Amino acid sequence: MRRFGSLRAWLLIASAWLCCAAILWAALQRPQRFHLAIGGELRARPDAPTVRDVYLFDAPYLTGFHAAEPATIDSSTSFTYRWTEPSATVHLPLLGGSAAVIDLQLLPPPLPATPLTLTLNAVQLHTILTPEPRTLHLFVPGRSSGQYAVTLTTPQFAAPDDPRALGLALVELQLSPSGWRPIWAWNTWGALAGIVALLALASASCGLAPAQASTTALLGAAALTLGLLIDRSAVVLGAGRWLTSTLAASLALLGWRAASRWSVLDAQLRRESLLVAGLMALAWVLRMAGIRHPQANYSDLLLNTHNFDAVAQGSLFFTEGLPAEAGGGQAPYPPGLYIVLLPLLGLMRNPSAHTTILQIGTALLDAAVVPLLWWGVRAVRHDAWGRAAALWAAALYLLPLPLLRSFIVGELANIGGQALALPGFIGAVVWVAHGCPQRWMLPLSLALAAGALGHSGVLISLGMTGALWALGLALQRRWAVLGRLCLVALPALTLAASVYYSAFINDPRLVGDASASASQLPFWRKTWLLLQATTLRRDADTPVWLWLAALGGWLVARRQLRRWSLPLAVWLLTAPLSFVSLLWSAQTVRWWTWVLPALCIGAGLGLAALSSRGRLGRRLAISAYMAYSSVALAWWVDFIITYRTGAFVP
Repeated sequence: MRRFGSLRAWLLIASAWLCCAAILWAALQRPQRFHLAIGGELRARPDAPTVRDVYLFDAPYLTGFHAAEPATIDSSTSFTYRWTEPSATVHLPLLGGSAAVIDLQLLPPPLPATPLTLTLNAVQLHTILTPEPRTLHLFVPGRSSGQYAVTLTTPQFAAPDDPRALGLALVELQLSPSGWRPIWAWNTWGALAGIVALLALASASCGLAPAQASTTALLGAAALTLGLLIDRSAVVLGAGRWLTSTLAASLALLGWRAASRWSVLDAQLRRESLLVAGLMALAWVLRMAGIRHPQANYSDLLLNTHNFDAVAQGSLFFTEGLPAEAGGGQAPYPPGLYIVLLPLLGLMRNPSAHTTILQIGTALLDAAVVPLLWWGVRAVRHDAWGRAAALWAAALYLLPLPLLRSFIVGELANIGGQALALPGFIGAVVWVAHGCPQRWMLPLSLALAAGALGHSGVLISLGMTGALWALGLALQRRWAVLGRLCLVALPALTLAASVYYSAFINDPRLVGDASASASQLPFWRKTWLLLQATTLRRDADTPVWLWLAALGGWLVARRQLRRWSLPLAVWLLTAPLSFVSLLWSAQTVRWWTWVLPALCIGAGLGLAALSSRGRLGRRLAISAYMAYSSVALAWWVDFIITYRTGAFVP
């Protein structure tokens, strides 16, 4: 922090923050139209025009509404709606400070007359509704806070065979500001400005120079401003939670910096560790920004919460019934993730907080892969080129698109299982590179055993990678290394099998209709569809250009980092090997999540080789990284908004 000891340095930081605060304030002043399809906006699927998907944008804005309807969506569905309770409110945040026109499309109950009281920003309006569909055009007075609120109050409607307290059915709302008036949104502006200030502070605590910390703050402000211009409501809804996550990460970084002063690491390694700690903190904040956003929707989150509660109560041996036609069926569900997160229950004893514990803990485990990738590369090559390659590999894992999407789906066991399996595999690579010292054998076996108990799908991927590695060592006739790896891996697998998987031998829960798992599509067709979805599409999980970068990095590894050449090759080969399962199922093991760290390592080696070729090479490498991060961030945000389970979520 010596570089921040001068007045000039602090003036630079303060000036950058004031500039950021002014930019954010100006972005909040722009009036914005708003459209809310109550119950969800209907869109036809491009692959099946007769089927419609439903996008639920409305839930964070509603109070006092029932579940969205109709319950079944097909090609004949023309609109969606929600029944209100006798009193219900639509909250519209920070769209403008001036008066506005609101159009309400609604369906009154089938009664001769229904009294309706509308409260429009504290101004009341009374009207009588007849049974036919109606669109009300309302003039709403403005507020300096920028908030709009519409409350609908009706007598309770007693519908036959429906025990709910009903008011009327609301279909759609549109708001159009009628002018401009400054917004004094201190809470939201303070949260956004606080995020930018914490970004500058965290950058400084990681050892960046004042100009670099100021640039980080400006980049953060630019990203928030762009979000405000594209979808202001989404940014406003998440601002408070983003500030909390950023504050927690910044405090952790300050603690790490204070602790590093007492470490025995040399100065170079201490600086790198601070920078990597900052990358890990940023990775955690980014994951939390998505999974804790009010508009995020989950299909598997409650399943994991149920499993977590079961493990907390002592139940360790259970299965999950997955669709047989997808190749899943009944299978053991290893409790590794839930066991690792059990100590956090002491911090949050309320059972309703278990979901939050799962989200925070899994995000932290996945963010810890960032320093793991850095260590895996740097521990093999210690010079300047190796340090640069390690930092590039770690930085590429900030926004791993397949795993970020899995977070939104709620597939926490997949993500946590992979985070538990990677230390054993990467540790084995470093162990081999260091000559297989005997003192590493027991920790490696335990790490691999923990990975085997994380998730069954991850275990299959890890097993395929290990088998290919063993085959490669045999072809190279490196029998001593192969024998030592077997001495490490076989006890780990034996331990996991004897302690956990052996309990399911002859288990009647595993008996199912095996014939139902076969897919009717030919193998080549399933392969093409999967490749198209995960590699060739614009928003693919592992886009083809990332594969090209990783393969280029593997070629670099053959010259610059030979000890990673074979492990990286077999790790990447796991993807085509997993396609064999398409012969009898409709999906493979999720290779696009397991192979992603290998792609980051390979692409990191390629970017390091490019950046070592003078100023032009550095600029090209930075531009390529920024392009990759921007695309991943854009598609991730789009996935948060548009992912739905196919049914309505109350």
